[in-house]
Amino acid sequence: MLTLDEDALRQLLMYLAIPDLLAMRQTCKQIEILTRDPQLWIHIRRRVATAPHIALPAYHKLVSALSGSEVEALVSHALRLTDTLYRPNPSGMNVIKAPSIPLHQPRSVTWVKFVRDQLVVVASSDAHKSSLTLWSIPELLQSERTMASLTECHLPWPVYRGASDSQSDGAVFALELRCR
Repeated sequence: MLTLDEDALRQLLMYLAIPDLLAMRQTCKQIEILTRDPQLWIHIRRRVATAPHIALPAYHKLVSALSGSEVEALVSHALRLTDTLYRPNPSGMNVIKAPSIPLHQPRSVTWVKFVRDQLVVVASSDAHKSSLTLWSIPELLQSERTMASLTECHLPWPVYRGASDSQSDGAVFALELRCR
């Protein structure tokens, strides 16, 4: 495979499933470098964005200005969120039941945390402000209609990143906000 020129190898990598691409990354240094190429991940992001049931949120930077690892992280987060929220139909068929969580918003989802497989906390931000929203996962998965969030608070600046700690009687969240 390494006898192929880099352009041909890039073309092949663009059409691999993400788990296969990440497995290929482990084979040698040349392929690892190619799998970190921003253009590869931009192509994969476009491919993922057109897949059914994938909620790829907007991002407040130009995707072309991101590094390969940043675009890879965006795609990976969207896929993990989708894998967590979408479950097979109870009839046992290979049909996906999509919860009605409004992820396509003018803001970017900048941070997501699952708490004890019962709750999901979503920070969504634009360039100037954020909101922190709490959703019940069981209610989302059982509902056939659009669900209202359990609660929401608004923050004066965008959420850059966060951390959480689950405790026996609740959870503690620490968020880093970035003022512009």
